[in-house]
Amino acid sequence: MYVVIEGNSSVGKTTQIELLEKQFRELDHEVLVVPSRYADDDLSDILLEALDEYVASANPVKSVRTDVMLRSAYLAHVHEVVVEPALRAGVTVIQETGVDHVIASTGFARGIGPSEVAQIIGWAQRGMHAQLTVLLDGLPDVHHADMVSGEEDAHLVDMRNRFKLLAGWQKENHVVITADRSIEIIHHDIMTEVMDAMKKAGEVFKEDPLEKMLRG
Repeated sequence: MYVVIEGNSSVGKTTQIELLEKQFRELDHEVLVVPSRYADDDLSDILLEALDEYVASANPVKSVRTDVMLRSAYLAHVHEVVVEPALRAGVTVIQETGVDHVIASTGFARGIGPSEVAQIIGWAQRGMHAQLTVLLDGLPDVHHADMVSGEEDAHLVDMRNRFKLLAGWQKENHVVITADRSIEIIHHDIMTEVMDAMKKAGEVFKEDPLEKMLRG
């Protein structure tokens, strides 16, 4: 099973992934978490460094297409050396951000569209996409929001709208979970969606996770 958790910065993605991983392990189900910045080998580290330097550059000739290609190269590497081997071994993969994040970040720029970015990433990942993408829909919490400027806040609103638009276009494998609720309720909703997706894929737990959650 391949699950991706998407959403804005500081909406609780990492927290929810940690809860999912904990519950999977308690149920004796093999799981691998892929963080948004996987840098456990030299090549992924090099690709991330190149991407960071390009994005931070003030060079006026920067190209959004180069940005897309750098992000796609990083995703392709992580997919080939981490995600695909785990899936072939029957391990459930939970990845923090993926295709939608790249499209939301770059696919609405002038001269390039979401479908074109999706095609590039699809090629990079050899046509393999998550069976379930969970969008945590919201803006950063109050403490984080106090630290962002008006320009950054507007960017986060734009990103939120883009994520929701992408989820609406891909309803067959995307679900939207409201992020401004308690951690426990959000986790319950995500776990319910993951269970439904696993059942559709013919995968089962040794014990029903929701019953285990209710027993506390």
